[in-house]
Amino acid sequence: MSKEKTEEDVIRHKKKAIHELNNLMETYIKTHDKELLKKADLISYWLESFSLYIGCEDSFEPSRLIRYSRGDVLRLNFGFNIGKEFGGLHFAVVIDNDNKRSADVLTVVPLSSSDGKKVHERSVDLGTELFEKISVVQHNLLLSAKKELDELIAAEDAFATTYDALKKFVPSLEVVSSEIAEKLNSLRRYQDEMLKKKALLEKSVSTIERNNLEISKLKKGSLAVTNQITTVSKQRIYTPKRSEDFLYGISLSNPAMEKINAKLKELYLFE
Repeated sequence: MSKEKTEEDVIRHKKKAIHELNNLMETYIKTHDKELLKKADLISYWLESFSLYIGCEDSFEPSRLIRYSRGDVLRLNFGFNIGKEFGGLHFAVVIDNDNKRSADVLTVVPLSSSDGKKVHERSVDLGTELFEKISVVQHNLLLSAKKELDELIAAEDAFATTYDALKKFVPSLEVVSSEIAEKLNSLRRYQDEMLKKKALLEKSVSTIERNNLEISKLKKGSLAVTNQITTVSKQRIYTPKRSEDFLYGISLSNPAMEKINAKLKELYLFE
């Protein structure tokens, strides 16, 4: 039976672990090697995310997220892993037949770009299906957001011209009635709301364009890395979390899922 750890034991262990990690990171950084510098940076990003996940796990409520079904495509933070284990922020497909909203975890197969190269025997070639599906949605979202932004900018310009003219006129009146003052205040509030909405739309356009850069990597095709099937906490889900999010409603077709099924059976089931 193992000895129960005291607070002092835990503190010593913590200091030792942090010391060893810091030594490793310093070694990577001092080499000035680009790959090792990148590795140190990725470890740092993961430690930040990992600390956040651990700190929030007791208050995390998976039922606040949307429900995920078999075939749904997500973007997950697989973390910083060892050797050839899948890591980083990547697309994945849900494998669960019936995943409840209240479930803390879900099982996924990572998705990656094939980059036109030969697909490994333990992976499944999905062709360009994923790229085509996401591209259509993204194209429509971008057109809609840009149109709304252009309309708002035009309305803002027209409003600014009218408002500036009104401000020049009102001070010339000897007495400004409370009614006029309230209308001016109302116009100011309206202008503030327009500016807030404009900022949100600009952020939305920027996000869509950034997502387009990410999915462009799938242009030559994607693959399901079936030998890296894994069960993860829903805290790792980057998107979608709500029905308004990127990737919501994007699912692989039945034929694609059947190909994944067949490969999983080949890899893990005995006849």
